[in-house]
Amino acid sequence: MIIKPTFIINDSYESPLNLNYDILGLYRKEYFTTTPGPQNGELNKVEYYQHYDGTTYSNLTLTEYRVYTRDPSTLLAIYRTQTTNWYLTDGTIGETKVTIKYYNPTDQINEGIQRRTNVLNEAKLYLLSQIGLVNGLTYIVELAAPIYTYQQGVTAPLIAAINASTDSFMTPTLKATTIGLLTL
Repeated sequence: MIIKPTFIINDSYESPLNLNYDILGLYRKEYFTTTPGPQNGELNKVEYYQHYDGTTYSNLTLTEYRVYTRDPSTLLAIYRTQTTNWYLTDGTIGETKVTIKYYNPTDQINEGIQRRTNVLNEAKLYLLSQIGLVNGLTYIVELAAPIYTYQQGVTAPLIAAINASTDSFMTPTLKATTIGLLTL
């Protein structure tokens, strides 16, 4: 007798295509684009797992792949195409759903702020790993105003503040790497 695999998400043969998986208590593992350009900071992949012990994710249930289409002149998101794959107990994809989310002007602004916040978070983690918690947090607090301006879409003040830093721990290499991480 051949046993047909079930969907991991609902332990059933029933398609999960219309299931609201955001309320099921699954653990999200997010992936961001980290290359310079208008896509820097985009959430491009989300994996949902049944278990997470603080270190290891297990039982991959579904994956979302996100591709953004931007206005070439403003770089604002016009729409996002999302492909969602639900996995079966044998590890294969059992269902796939493609959806498109269109961005109204408010959503376009919020997406840009979130994307730049993602970029900032990566840069902050890098700085903390290089100069330590105390120096890192102090430095980040000193940059509060240009960080806010960066989140709103103006990069020059933050880049200038990093370049102008006279803190001994902000070496030319550290400055260049941090600015590289912030490049949109």
